[in-house]
Amino acid sequence: MSTGSFGEDNIRKRLREFYEYSSRYGAATSILLEQYGTDGHEVKDPTRFMVMYEGQMREIKLMISPGKDILDAGTGDGVLAGLLLKDAKAMTALDISLERIKRCAETYKNGHFVVGNAEELPFRGECFDYVVASEIIEHLIEPERFLSSSNHVLKRGGTLIISTPSPLFYENNIGEILKDQHLHTFSPRRLKSLLRKTGFKTAGIKGIGFKLRVRIPKSIAVIPRVFYAVIKRKRPKRGFVSPVSVELNLVSNHFLNNLYSRNKTIYRRIFMFLCLIGETFPSMASQVVIKAERAL
Repeated sequence: MSTGSFGEDNIRKRLREFYEYSSRYGAATSILLEQYGTDGHEVKDPTRFMVMYEGQMREIKLMISPGKDILDAGTGDGVLAGLLLKDAKAMTALDISLERIKRCAETYKNGHFVVGNAEELPFRGECFDYVVASEIIEHLIEPERFLSSSNHVLKRGGTLIISTPSPLFYENNIGEILKDQHLHTFSPRRLKSLLRKTGFKTAGIKGIGFKLRVRIPKSIAVIPRVFYAVIKRKRPKRGFVSPVSVELNLVSNHFLNNLYSRNKTIYRRIFMFLCLIGETFPSMASQVVIKAERAL
Protein backbone atom coordinates (compact mmCIF):
# COMPACT_ATOMS: atom_id res chain seq x y z
CA MET A 1 0.00 0.00 0.00
CA SER A 2 1.43 3.31 -1.00
CA THR A 3 1.83 5.86 1.78
CA GLY A 4 2.89 8.81 -0.34
CA SER A 5 -0.44 10.62 -0.28
CA PHE A 6 -0.62 10.41 3.50
CA GLY A 7 2.83 11.82 4.17
CA GLU A 8 5.46 9.37 5.41
CA ASP A 9 6.76 11.67 8.14
CA ASN A 10 3.25 12.25 9.47
CA ILE A 11 2.50 8.52 9.56
CA ARG A 12 5.77 7.81 11.35
CA LYS A 13 4.93 10.49 13.92
CA ARG A 14 1.42 9.12 14.47
CA LEU A 15 2.65 5.54 14.78
CA ARG A 16 5.35 6.49 17.26
CA GLU A 17 2.82 8.44 19.35
CA PHE A 18 0.41 5.51 19.21
CA TYR A 19 2.89 2.87 20.32
CA GLU A 20 4.57 5.07 22.89
CA TYR A 21 1.74 6.94 24.54
CA SER A 22 -1.66 5.41 23.79
CA SER A 23 -3.43 3.57 26.58
CA ARG A 24 -3.49 0.45 24.44
CA TYR A 25 0.30 0.08 24.33
CA GLY A 26 1.33 2.51 27.02
CA ALA A 27 3.33 1.92 30.17
CA ALA A 28 0.34 0.92 32.29
CA THR A 29 -1.05 -1.80 30.02
CA SER A 30 -0.08 -5.18 28.71
CA ILE A 31 -0.60 -6.12 25.08
CA LEU A 32 -2.07 -9.41 26.26
CA LEU A 33 -5.15 -7.67 27.64
CA GLU A 34 -6.46 -6.81 24.20
CA GLN A 35 -4.50 -8.68 21.59
CA TYR A 36 -4.78 -12.11 23.13
CA GLY A 37 -8.02 -11.84 25.10
CA THR A 38 -6.63 -12.23 28.61
CA ASP A 39 -7.21 -10.31 31.79
CA GLY A 40 -4.50 -11.14 34.29
CA HIS A 41 -4.70 -14.92 34.72
CA GLU A 42 -8.29 -15.08 33.46
CA VAL A 43 -8.77 -15.97 29.79
CA LYS A 44 -11.68 -13.87 28.52
CA ASP A 45 -11.66 -15.17 24.93
CA PRO A 46 -10.42 -18.79 25.00
CA THR A 47 -10.26 -19.27 21.24
CA ARG A 48 -8.40 -16.01 20.65
CA PHE A 49 -5.92 -16.98 23.34
CA MET A 50 -5.51 -20.52 21.98
CA VAL A 51 -5.01 -19.47 18.35
CA MET A 52 -3.06 -16.22 18.55
CA TYR A 53 -1.08 -16.68 21.73
CA GLU A 54 -0.46 -20.38 22.25
CA GLY A 55 -0.56 -21.27 18.54
CA GLN A 56 1.87 -18.63 17.32
CA MET A 57 4.35 -19.07 20.14
CA ARG A 58 4.30 -22.84 19.80
CA GLU A 59 4.94 -22.75 16.06
CA ILE A 60 7.67 -20.10 16.29
CA LYS A 61 9.47 -21.98 19.06
CA LEU A 62 9.38 -25.21 17.01
CA MET A 63 11.12 -23.39 14.14
CA ILE A 64 14.08 -22.29 16.30
CA SER A 65 17.03 -24.47 17.32
CA PRO A 66 18.43 -24.07 20.84
CA GLY A 67 21.74 -22.36 21.55
CA LYS A 68 21.39 -19.63 18.91
CA ASP A 69 21.65 -15.81 18.77
CA ILE A 70 18.11 -14.46 18.34
CA LEU A 71 16.67 -11.03 17.60
CA ASP A 72 13.00 -10.44 18.43
CA ALA A 73 12.07 -7.40 16.31
CA GLY A 74 9.02 -5.51 17.57
CA THR A 75 9.06 -7.39 20.86
CA GLY A 76 6.20 -5.43 22.48
CA ASP A 77 5.89 -6.64 26.05
CA GLY A 78 8.52 -9.31 25.44
CA VAL A 79 6.34 -12.37 26.06
CA LEU A 80 7.76 -14.25 23.06
CA ALA A 81 11.28 -13.06 23.82
CA GLY A 82 10.92 -14.38 27.36
CA LEU A 83 9.92 -17.80 26.05
CA LEU A 84 12.75 -18.00 23.51
CA LEU A 85 15.28 -16.67 26.02
CA LYS A 86 15.19 -19.97 27.91
CA ASP A 87 16.95 -21.93 25.15
CA ALA A 88 18.84 -19.14 23.37
CA LYS A 89 22.56 -18.52 23.43
CA ALA A 90 21.72 -14.80 23.48
CA MET A 91 18.42 -12.95 23.12
CA THR A 92 18.15 -9.39 21.83
CA ALA A 93 14.74 -7.70 21.77
CA LEU A 94 13.98 -4.46 19.90
CA ASP A 95 10.95 -2.18 20.01
CA ILE A 96 10.17 1.40 18.99
CA SER A 97 8.62 2.11 22.41
CA LEU A 98 10.99 3.13 25.20
CA GLU A 99 8.39 2.36 27.86
CA ARG A 100 7.83 -1.18 26.65
CA ILE A 101 11.56 -1.85 26.41
CA LYS A 102 11.93 -0.64 30.01
CA ARG A 103 9.25 -3.11 31.10
CA CYS A 104 10.98 -5.93 29.21
CA ALA A 105 14.33 -5.17 30.82
CA GLU A 106 12.71 -5.21 34.26
CA THR A 107 10.96 -8.53 33.61
CA TYR A 108 13.60 -10.51 31.71
CA LYS A 109 16.99 -9.96 33.30
CA ASN A 110 19.13 -12.06 30.94
CA GLY A 111 18.16 -10.45 27.64
CA HIS A 112 19.48 -7.43 25.74
CA PHE A 113 16.82 -4.79 25.09
CA VAL A 114 17.16 -2.06 22.49
CA VAL A 115 14.98 0.88 21.42
CA GLY A 116 15.00 1.16 17.64
CA ASN A 117 13.22 1.12 14.31
CA ALA A 118 12.67 -2.32 12.78
CA GLU A 119 13.04 -0.86 9.29
CA GLU A 120 16.61 0.17 10.13
CA LEU A 121 17.89 -2.49 12.53
CA PRO A 122 20.76 -0.89 14.50
CA PHE A 123 23.10 -3.88 14.45
CA ARG A 124 26.23 -4.88 12.55
CA GLY A 125 25.96 -7.30 9.66
CA GLU A 126 25.72 -11.07 10.11
CA CYS A 127 25.32 -11.14 13.89
CA PHE A 128 22.11 -13.18 14.42
CA ASP A 129 21.13 -16.77 13.67
CA TYR A 130 17.42 -15.90 13.81
CA VAL A 131 15.31 -12.78 13.37
CA VAL A 132 11.76 -13.18 14.67
CA ALA A 133 9.02 -10.70 13.71
CA SER A 134 5.73 -11.62 15.36
CA GLU A 135 2.77 -9.43 14.34
CA ILE A 136 4.90 -6.48 13.25
CA ILE A 137 5.32 -6.46 9.47
CA GLU A 138 1.72 -5.35 8.87
CA HIS A 139 2.40 -2.26 11.02
CA LEU A 140 5.50 -1.06 9.17
CA ILE A 141 5.48 1.79 6.69
CA GLU A 142 8.01 0.08 4.42
CA PRO A 143 8.02 -3.68 5.09
CA GLU A 144 10.55 -4.28 2.32
CA ARG A 145 13.12 -2.18 4.18
CA PHE A 146 12.64 -4.37 7.26
CA LEU A 147 13.17 -7.54 5.21
CA SER A 148 16.35 -6.11 3.64
CA SER A 149 17.61 -4.99 7.05
CA SER A 150 16.88 -8.46 8.47
CA ASN A 151 18.86 -10.01 5.65
CA HIS A 152 21.78 -7.74 6.52
CA VAL A 153 21.91 -8.65 10.23
CA LEU A 154 21.40 -12.39 9.72
CA LYS A 155 24.37 -14.71 9.45
CA ARG A 156 24.81 -16.66 6.22
CA GLY A 157 22.15 -19.36 6.21
CA GLY A 158 20.32 -17.53 9.02
CA THR A 159 16.54 -17.72 9.40
CA LEU A 160 13.79 -15.10 9.41
CA ILE A 161 10.45 -16.04 11.03
CA ILE A 162 7.39 -13.85 10.45
CA SER A 163 3.84 -14.14 11.77
CA THR A 164 1.07 -11.91 10.43
CA PRO A 165 -2.73 -11.91 9.98
CA SER A 166 -3.89 -13.65 6.82
CA PRO A 167 -6.07 -11.51 4.51
CA LEU A 168 -7.73 -14.52 2.82
CA PHE A 169 -7.27 -13.96 -0.88
CA TYR A 170 -7.67 -10.18 -0.67
CA GLU A 171 -4.65 -7.90 -0.53
CA ASN A 172 -4.68 -4.49 1.18
CA ASN A 173 -8.28 -4.92 2.25
CA ILE A 174 -8.01 -2.54 5.20
CA GLY A 175 -10.64 0.16 4.80
CA GLU A 176 -8.93 2.89 6.79
CA ILE A 177 -5.16 3.20 6.62
CA LEU A 178 -4.64 3.55 10.36
CA LYS A 179 -7.36 1.14 11.48
CA ASP A 180 -5.74 -1.12 14.11
CA GLN A 181 -2.46 0.41 12.89
CA HIS A 182 -2.32 -2.20 10.09
CA LEU A 183 -0.86 -0.44 7.08
CA HIS A 184 -0.62 -3.60 4.96
CA THR A 185 -2.05 -7.08 4.59
CA PHE A 186 -0.03 -10.03 3.31
CA SER A 187 -1.26 -13.15 1.60
CA PRO A 188 1.24 -16.02 1.72
CA ARG A 189 1.86 -15.49 -1.99
CA ARG A 190 2.68 -11.78 -1.61
CA LEU A 191 4.87 -12.39 1.43
CA LYS A 192 6.86 -15.11 -0.33
CA SER A 193 7.33 -12.78 -3.30
CA LEU A 194 8.72 -10.02 -1.05
CA LEU A 195 11.03 -12.50 0.65
CA ARG A 196 12.46 -13.63 -2.69
CA LYS A 197 12.97 -10.00 -3.69
CA THR A 198 14.96 -9.28 -0.52
CA GLY A 199 17.25 -12.30 -0.71
CA PHE A 200 15.35 -15.03 1.14
CA LYS A 201 14.05 -18.44 0.18
CA THR A 202 10.89 -19.72 1.87
CA ALA A 203 11.53 -22.81 4.00
CA GLY A 204 8.04 -23.38 5.40
CA ILE A 205 4.66 -21.81 6.08
CA LYS A 206 2.07 -22.69 8.71
CA GLY A 207 -1.52 -21.53 8.96
CA ILE A 208 -2.97 -20.97 12.43
CA GLY A 209 -6.70 -20.76 13.12
CA PHE A 210 -9.39 -20.36 10.47
CA LYS A 211 -10.83 -17.44 8.52
CA LEU A 212 -13.54 -17.33 5.87
CA ARG A 213 -14.56 -14.16 4.04
CA VAL A 214 -17.36 -13.85 1.51
CA ARG A 215 -17.53 -10.71 -0.62
CA ILE A 216 -21.08 -9.65 -1.51
CA PRO A 217 -21.48 -7.96 -4.93
CA LYS A 218 -22.44 -4.27 -5.04
CA SER A 219 -25.92 -5.01 -6.39
CA ILE A 220 -26.77 -7.15 -3.36
CA ALA A 221 -24.66 -5.33 -0.78
CA VAL A 222 -26.96 -2.32 -0.98
CA ILE A 223 -29.52 -4.25 1.14
CA PRO A 224 -27.42 -4.63 4.32
CA ARG A 225 -26.13 -1.08 3.83
CA VAL A 226 -29.68 0.26 3.84
CA PHE A 227 -30.42 -1.66 7.05
CA TYR A 228 -27.22 -0.26 8.54
CA ALA A 229 -28.29 3.28 7.66
CA VAL A 230 -31.73 2.78 9.22
CA ILE A 231 -30.44 1.22 12.43
CA LYS A 232 -27.48 3.59 12.91
CA ARG A 233 -29.32 6.59 11.47
CA LYS A 234 -26.36 7.59 9.39
CA ARG A 235 -25.10 7.06 5.86
CA PRO A 236 -22.49 4.26 5.38
CA LYS A 237 -18.96 5.64 5.03
CA ARG A 238 -18.56 4.24 1.52
CA GLY A 239 -22.07 4.98 0.34
CA PHE A 240 -24.86 2.53 -0.39
CA VAL A 241 -23.44 0.97 -3.56
CA SER A 242 -20.13 -0.70 -2.73
CA PRO A 243 -19.02 -4.26 -1.91
CA VAL A 244 -19.51 -5.76 1.54
CA SER A 245 -17.23 -8.44 2.99
CA VAL A 246 -18.74 -10.84 5.54
CA GLU A 247 -16.02 -12.51 7.61
CA LEU A 248 -15.90 -15.42 10.02
CA ASN A 249 -12.62 -15.40 11.96
CA LEU A 250 -12.00 -18.05 14.58
CA VAL A 251 -9.72 -15.67 16.46
CA SER A 252 -12.15 -12.81 16.95
CA ASN A 253 -15.65 -14.33 16.74
CA HIS A 254 -17.27 -13.95 20.17
CA PHE A 255 -20.01 -16.50 19.42
CA LEU A 256 -17.44 -19.19 18.64
CA ASN A 257 -15.43 -18.20 21.69
CA ASN A 258 -18.49 -18.68 23.88
CA LEU A 259 -19.15 -22.13 22.41
CA TYR A 260 -15.54 -23.13 22.97
CA SER A 261 -15.66 -22.04 26.60
CA ARG A 262 -18.52 -24.48 27.31
CA ASN A 263 -15.90 -27.23 27.17
CA LYS A 264 -18.04 -29.77 25.31
CA THR A 265 -16.32 -32.39 23.16
CA ILE A 266 -18.34 -31.60 20.04
CA TYR A 267 -17.37 -27.90 20.12
CA ARG A 268 -13.71 -28.75 20.70
CA ARG A 269 -13.79 -31.10 17.71
CA ILE A 270 -15.34 -28.38 15.53
CA PHE A 271 -12.52 -26.02 16.50
CA MET A 272 -9.88 -28.66 15.83
CA PHE A 273 -11.39 -29.30 12.39
CA LEU A 274 -11.46 -25.58 11.53
CA CYS A 275 -7.85 -25.18 12.70
CA LEU A 276 -6.88 -28.16 10.54
CA ILE A 277 -8.37 -26.42 7.49
CA GLY A 278 -6.32 -23.30 8.23
CA GLU A 279 -3.20 -25.38 8.79
CA THR A 280 -3.69 -27.19 5.47
CA PHE A 281 -4.61 -24.06 3.51
CA PRO A 282 -2.71 -21.08 5.02
CA SER A 283 -4.70 -18.60 2.91
CA MET A 284 -7.77 -19.66 4.94
CA ALA A 285 -6.03 -19.26 8.30
CA SER A 286 -6.45 -16.47 10.85
CA GLN A 287 -2.69 -16.04 11.07
CA VAL A 288 0.28 -17.31 9.08
CA VAL A 289 3.78 -18.09 10.31
CA ILE A 290 6.40 -18.20 7.57
CA LYS A 291 9.99 -19.37 7.84
CA ALA A 292 12.57 -18.08 5.36
CA GLU A 293 16.31 -18.66 5.08
CA ARG A 294 18.87 -16.11 3.98
CA ALA A 295 20.21 -17.15 0.60
CA LEU A 296 23.95 -17.83 0.60
